[in-house]
Amino acid sequence: HYCTWLFDILFELEKELDMTGYSDNDRRVFGFVSERLLDAWLITNNISYEELDLVYMEHQNWLHKGCAFLKRKFFPKNDE
Repeated sequence: HYCTWLFDILFELEKELDMTGYSDNDRRVFGFVSERLLDAWLITNNISYEELDLVYMEHQNWLHKGCAFLKRKFFPKNDE
């Protein structure tokens, strides 16, 4: 049920969006929307869930990740 509901919404959204000029990150809009819709679907259907901490199995370079995030946020590049 969830996948049918989700993809019906995403296909309609795809018809409405003109992604001309979107950056690589902005083109991930369907993933971002899907993340938000999952919560809405779970709550609407009274499905219980548990949030767990994320565990990284390998070392993370947080300085590099943070700098990359800030660069994307404040200096987006247009890939078109």
